[in-house]
Amino acid sequence: MDDQAVIKESNGEEQSGQLVFPTARFGEVTVAANTLLHFPRGMVGLPEARQFVFLHDEGTPGPVFWMQSIDDPSLAFLVCEPEPFFPGYEIELEEADQALLCIEQEAEALVCVLLVVPEDPSGITANLRGPVVINRRTRTGVQLILVGEEYSTRAPLCGGAAPGETVTEGGAECSS
Repeated sequence: MDDQAVIKESNGEEQSGQLVFPTARFGEVTVAANTLLHFPRGMVGLPEARQFVFLHDEGTPGPVFWMQSIDDPSLAFLVCEPEPFFPGYEIELEEADQALLCIEQEAEALVCVLLVVPEDPSGITANLRGPVVINRRTRTGVQLILVGEEYSTRAPLCGGAAPGETVTEGGAECSS
């Protein structure tokens, strides 16, 4: 998303249009208030987690970033847009979700998938069955649960590359 917040340390002063909040992973963070994301239903299994912000380290934006909860300082999800890693990944929004998100055009929808990073980072997986969809214009989001066996909850992000091996499984070419 073009308007991701950047992790910045606060100087303790609250500035107009800025939100300062604590996080377990990044310490105290200052973000522009207009970068907040609102999830009316919360996240799956976390109905009280309704306010988030995308964060990335200053100077290192990339395809992978953090979705940090404003409601719970210890809650942060590593997420990415699926297209670079899973070309052809497509979801269909049900009418109720489209209405909740107020999506008028397909380009307004930002689709992200949650990542799981095990002890061995070469085994990173993506939850393709539980994507997050956000309306870029209204900044309203919802986590879906896709029905069926088409997508996995643990799709290898890099096809499970062994050290020094390059693979293209899952669409992403990765070297470890």
